[in-house]
Amino acid sequence: MITDLFSPIFRGQYYAVQWFFPLLMLAAYWTKSEWWLCGLAVTALFLSIINTALIKMEHSIAEYLFLATFILFALKRKISPAMI
Repeated sequence: MITDLFSPIFRGQYYAVQWFFPLLMLAAYWTKSEWWLCGLAVTALFLSIINTALIKMEHSIAEYLFLATFILFALKRKISPAMI
């Protein structure tokens, strides 16, 4: 997925499918204190869905926003023994 993300080709809307599993993981483990991460993920999902000429490279922006959101989510989480 990282090689696809940083490849110098046009990122179309059909690449959004690979973000479904991390998006579902975020939905399963978020807490109310992480509302801003969910806001970033929803913004990225919106950018990934729309097709507009007003925003250039909206799908690429959405994928980089997804990546940043999930990295922040993974680094912010503290693993408790109950989660294992």
